[in-house]
Amino acid sequence: MGFHRSISFPCCNGCHDACSSSFQPQVLLPNTVLLSLASNCQQLRSLDMCRSIELTEVELKHLASHCKNIEDLDLGWCRNVRADIGEMLRELPRLRRLVLTANRSVSDTDLESLANHCPLLEQLDIPGTPLVTVGGLFHLLDTCRQMRFLDVSFCYRIDEVMAFKLAHRFPHVYIKYNIYQ
Repeated sequence: MGFHRSISFPCCNGCHDACSSSFQPQVLLPNTVLLSLASNCQQLRSLDMCRSIELTEVELKHLASHCKNIEDLDLGWCRNVRADIGEMLRELPRLRRLVLTANRSVSDTDLESLANHCPLLEQLDIPGTPLVTVGGLFHLLDTCRQMRFLDVSFCYRIDEVMAFKLAHRFPHVYIKYNIYQ
């Protein structure tokens, strides 16, 4: 048996309690389900959509516009999310943890949006994001004073020297850097 995450909507029907939802890896979640989740679970605080192959920026924009209390969001390996993630992030000022593993469209513009609109961010996982540069990371860490963990493994524009410089300048942030597969 493999790893399994259940589909549950404990907050549907408009409850007012904090809630979270997660999905099976590689699940074909109909877009209507996520749209319904966003519309009916406005107190949603945590959402794990890792490997949701049908997820697009359309659903993310809807989610962000309705669920402004999200603190923990995993969009790792969501291969159809290709547009400006930064636009969505403007709507999530309470975000504390964001996972964007292997999202090939994440860029310094998205990091700037995070820095400007998500001041509570504590953890950012962006391994395998080829467009991120050290300049974008310095700006993010200069601005997000709550940051404690940053994973830049397999970010090919970040070399070992730059990872060391980040760790030296921001000793309160654990910088995870790995180039080995």
